Amino acid sequence: MTRTAAASMTPMSSAYSIAAVSSESENVSRRRSTRTYSRVPITETQVRKEADKLAAQLEADLREGRYEAPSKLTWEDFRLVFESEKLPSLAANSLGTYRAALNHVERWLRPTRVVEVDAAAISRMQAKMRASGMRETTIATYLRHLRAALSWGHELGLVTKLPKIQMPKRARRARQMKGRPITTEEYERMLEACAKVRPKDPEPWRELLQGLWLSGLRLGEALQLSWDEHAPLSVDCSGEFVVLRIAAEAEKGFQDRVLPVAPEFAEWLLATPGDSREGKVFSLAKSSRKLHGVSRTICLVGEAARVLVNRELEKSASAHDFRRAFGTRWAGRVQPAILRELMRHQSIETTMRYYVGVQTNEVARHLEGWAADNTKSRQPQ
Repeated sequence: MTRTAAASMTPMSSAYSIAAVSSESENVSRRRSTRTYSRVPITETQVRKEADKLAAQLEADLREGRYEAPSKLTWEDFRLVFESEKLPSLAANSLGTYRAALNHVERWLRPTRVVEVDAAAISRMQAKMRASGMRETTIATYLRHLRAALSWGHELGLVTKLPKIQMPKRARRARQMKGRPITTEEYERMLEACAKVRPKDPEPWRELLQGLWLSGLRLGEALQLSWDEHAPLSVDCSGEFVVLRIAAEAEKGFQDRVLPVAPEFAEWLLATPGDSREGKVFSLAKSSRKLHGVSRTICLVGEAARVLVNRELEKSASAHDFRRAFGTRWAGRVQPAILRELMRHQSIETTMRYYVGVQTNEVARHLEGWAADNTKSRQPQ
């Protein structure tokens, strides 16, 4: 194949010129050929053997129509388009996670073009994130969001080739919860500790902890919960059963839902007099309603009550540990499909994590019962 023949396959392109050079007739001197490989950077190597191999692959791609020119789109422009066109349609929590994932790409890789965020680069980023002490589950979360962002760009033609992302295997196999559910005794200690952390207004904080314990609500949901029927997340006591009406924008699953509540939480809500059922269900002081501030206060209550959920990290109980406690209690009472509704999980896999300990205890009870019966049967009559 001559230089002219290769050039005729497509308009002027350095990619095709290197394919032609690799197929140059043998009468071209070795010195000239080596200089040519050095001048044409598409193979990214000056080793002739490697360049020949890469050029042959490139020529095969050209013949079969598989070649795609690398995208010249900058990373900055890609992120701008993604954040302006895709992110506005997502829930607030998802939006934050996407931005965090893209921030990590910029922190660890510093790409100038989208094409630089390939499989090899993402693998290097994983290694750096792991070396920094980031958990496997956290790494996996950011990688899933990065993959979704790149897939969106690929569908729109912004990303020419979608990189294959190797997910952390340990994260896939992990079945245990990050924290742990608090016990009833620890919950009661935290109720008492509210007076130490909030001496001027302990009662609203006790009510919030009671609500989290009985409902299994996420903290952000609890702070939005209202008696007003037109609120994004409201209590409806008008029917046979107490239910929650959740608008899409207030719910992690981003769907309009009407959901039942646990009987204990329904009873707790109905104890509120009818003429007091207006505004927010949890009436914290206006200056204390911000999510981060409320979360921090609950952690301080956990510290004051000396409730450690992770001794290795010396981590005190948080609002989410109340949700874990709710899920664990109800896993021993109902089937997974019902618990999934109570917890509002999108995936049944998330719900099943709450059954790991329950199933272990159930097996232990059966074994203990078998051992007791077997011992009795061996005793002389």
